[in-house]
Amino acid sequence: MAFKVLAPPDTELRVLYNVSKPVGPKQPNREDDVLLVQFCLQKLFDNPDAFNPPFPPPPNRKRIETDGKCGPLTQGGILHFQSVIKSRHASIRPDGVVNRANDRTVVSPISHTVFTIVFLNKALKGVIGDDLFGRLESDPEVPFKLALSLSTSAD
Repeated sequence: MAFKVLAPPDTELRVLYNVSKPVGPKQPNREDDVLLVQFCLQKLFDNPDAFNPPFPPPPNRKRIETDGKCGPLTQGGILHFQSVIKSRHASIRPDGVVNRANDRTVVSPISHTVFTIVFLNKALKGVIGDDLFGRLESDPEVPFKLALSLSTSAD
């Protein structure tokens, strides 16, 4: 289940919203994990001017719905997000998959790149602000099932 924890010490985030299992093509795609990824992507794509330079829209320009299903729009949104972040010289692996970050560091011990979920958290925080980001489970725009998962996790 998607969950909220204290962020690892090597990031400026206070809390981290994390997935329990990978999200993407041929991954477990647990519903609440997918909801977290979709919510982050949707907020980012709906508010591109929150970034400098503005975040480009996905190539198909279709809105990702937060339905908990990892279909073509979600998969394309993940890859687009990773590719744009990579083009801005960030250490991210554009493989179309959002993996769970570990508890001690934001850097994957396998790829030696920052976990995509960390960049999604930073993007979400940039859009909604620090205060609401710290209490995402109480945001009325968060899908109920995701809010429930986040509120039952420890921070």
